[in-house]
Amino acid sequence: QEYLQIAADTMSAAGVQAQSAQLANEINHPLLYQFLKMEDFPRIVRTAREVFAKSQPELRFTASVMASNFADKIAETMDKPKVMEFLDKYQNEIGAVDFVSVDYYPGMWHFPMKFDTKTSAFPIPRSANPIKEAGNVLNRTFKDTEALRRVCEKVASWGKDYELGET
Repeated sequence: QEYLQIAADTMSAAGVQAQSAQLANEINHPLLYQFLKMEDFPRIVRTAREVFAKSQPELRFTASVMASNFADKIAETMDKPKVMEFLDKYQNEIGAVDFVSVDYYPGMWHFPMKFDTKTSAFPIPRSANPIKEAGNVLNRTFKDTEALRRVCEKVASWGKDYELGET
């Protein structure tokens, strides 16, 4: 609460009127959410609303979720819920915000991949023409937006506004 009050006071002193504020980043990423008890998240949102009520009454709060196949592989090694399992489990808690941002980074970590959990390694294709093979991998990766589609459909099914966040 003290941190939020400092932020609110600083914004007011500077004459800043924000439209939105993000309270959590990639809340469903297994490396990040291990530091947050999701049961506490609605209380964090309520506290932020109370602190900003006078100075920023129109402020909308958001949290971002990650659309990622790579996060699922990390979750497996950490014995944590995968991306979609997390969204199912904590729908009500995430729903405390006004809208959800969906972070998606088209690249290697979103491409359906094989992951050797014994060595924590990704198989690298061997090719006579590695530049051409790299281009082929990128072409397939940018066409495969299944992780993004699944997460957006899930958030939309909650009746919650959402937007594309970090990409």
